[in-house]
Amino acid sequence: MERPRALRELRPDLPADLGDLVSWLLELKPADRPSSARAALRFLERHERSAQIASEDAGPGGEFPRISLIGRESELQRVRLELDQPLTEGTAPLFLVHGPLGSGRSRLMEEFKWECQLRGFGFVSLETLCRVEPPDEAEWLRRAEASLVAWRDRPCALACLDAHLWEASALRRCRVFLSLLGAAGLRLPVFLEFDHDPNPPELHALAWEGVAGFRSVEIPLRDLSREEVRQFLREWRGGFEPEEGDLQALWEACGGRPLFLVERLCYGGLGLRGARRRSIAEKVRTLSGAARDLLAMVALHPFPIGPELWEGGAWGLPDAEAALAELDSWGFLAF
Repeated sequence: MERPRALRELRPDLPADLGDLVSWLLELKPADRPSSARAALRFLERHERSAQIASEDAGPGGEFPRISLIGRESELQRVRLELDQPLTEGTAPLFLVHGPLGSGRSRLMEEFKWECQLRGFGFVSLETLCRVEPPDEAEWLRRAEASLVAWRDRPCALACLDAHLWEASALRRCRVFLSLLGAAGLRLPVFLEFDHDPNPPELHALAWEGVAGFRSVEIPLRDLSREEVRQFLREWRGGFEPEEGDLQALWEACGGRPLFLVERLCYGGLGLRGARRRSIAEKVRTLSGAARDLLAMVALHPFPIGPELWEGGAWGLPDAEAALAELDSWGFLAF
């Protein structure tokens, strides 16, 4: 299989380090981001001063996408090195991206998506193929074989996002499909993203027992240290230097997982000076574990929180109603 042409090959004037371009694209609001490398090329052709336009257009809705990758650079570099390997030799990488809630899995997967697309790969979720129950197994095999034919001519990176939420049957189908990929000689990179604990047996088998034709590349997301949290705030907030008491309170509150939580705290005044900022940090320290988990989840959402977000329940979180009431009583839902 020939390696697809990367965006850099189509536009030689792009930065030598594709990571610079990825960072720029992530500054756009999610709704404004190009959906593919080809669409990104058209966007660049329309706007000569692209970097300036991106900064001007980011706006409040772009706050979450601009969160820095402090503490995650080594993980990103490992993926870049793997994606640069020839597609026709050896085995394909099966990236195991795992970490607890709030560790930044979704943020990092967005970065991985663009690393793939700027290298010419499509980026395809396997959720529809694996999670939608087929009428029978023969129909599912027909769909799987059709996908193999389509991707033979259009190299893609495949993704299983939030795999810990997948049904056992979907995980089994996913493993069968990856085996079909390997047997067909298609060397396509696959991202398996999941919460590290607990895992259903089928996910454990898919992630840790291996699949023929693939080599596992583990990307564990560890908790950040106090100094990494400090660096994160300093870089992201334009030189903002938290006081030791505030930093300690924030670090304890987020458990070293600030990539989601800090954004929501900033909506509540973390960027302010003095008593207001300390008040926010103290509030978070008094929250129950369930309320902290819920606060981390709502931080993933790039828009202001409103009642409409909760009509379908708080994403199945245990004790969601009590946690929601607790956040509301502290004023976290009024930002």
